Amino acid sequence: MNRIQNVDTVQGPILKIYHLQNVSIVTAAHAFKIATINEDVAQYLRDQLITAARQAREVDTDD
Repeated sequence: MNRIQNVDTVQGPILKIYHLQNVSIVTAAHAFKIATINEDVAQYLRDQLITAARQAREVDTDD
C-alpha cells in the first residue's frame, strides 16, 4: 500500500450514461485498472485506497 502513488477514477461519455467508472491505480512500478464498476463503488474504493496508502506511509515514517 505504501507504494501507491496515485488513485483516480476515469469516466468517458459511454460509461457516464450507465453510471460506471474505471479506477486507475498507479504504484512505483506498475499501473492497474479496475474496469467498469458502479460510480458509488468506484468512489468508495478510491477513497479507501487513498486512506490506506496514507496510513501505510505514516507507519513507514514512524520507525
